[in-house]
Amino acid sequence: MNISISDLKLKKNLKVIEKLPPAELLQGEDNGITGDITVEMDLSMSGDDIRADGRVSFTLVMQCGRCLESYRLPVSEEITLRYKLSADGSVTEFDEFGSDTFIPEKNRATGDYFIPLEALMRETVLLAIPMKHLCREDCAGLCPSCGKNLNAGACGCAKENASNPFAKLNNLLDDRR
Repeated sequence: MNISISDLKLKKNLKVIEKLPPAELLQGEDNGITGDITVEMDLSMSGDDIRADGRVSFTLVMQCGRCLESYRLPVSEEITLRYKLSADGSVTEFDEFGSDTFIPEKNRATGDYFIPLEALMRETVLLAIPMKHLCREDCAGLCPSCGKNLNAGACGCAKENASNPFAKLNNLLDDRR
């Protein structure tokens, strides 16, 4: 996905909607994404300033880290980009971490310069994937004794005193006496 600088100069406002296969955008990595990644961008140009506001949306199929059940998680991330064109042909990108100046890439077939967004989209998708995979916040997980999914109901196992991590040490003293 690229922003064509000449198209933007000509039209001043562009709306871009692309559906990208995860294997293409993530270079073959399998991160549990099912279906296409949808990128919607509203691009505008005023003078030498380019603004891109958009959203990246996709659906994950994950395995819960507590109960081990599979679940679907829709993900939607907002994106805001700001660029400034310079007289020397370079482009400065501004974000919350500062700025970065680069020379835009040139399409060999058309001679048009463009701002590549593929790396930014890849980064946005990868950072949107949750590190902790939970089917829901209050997931009860599995019983440590019998392995039953506690979301489906309680099991018949005896409960240990979970509030005191040293409760088992009392049994050692009882065995010695």
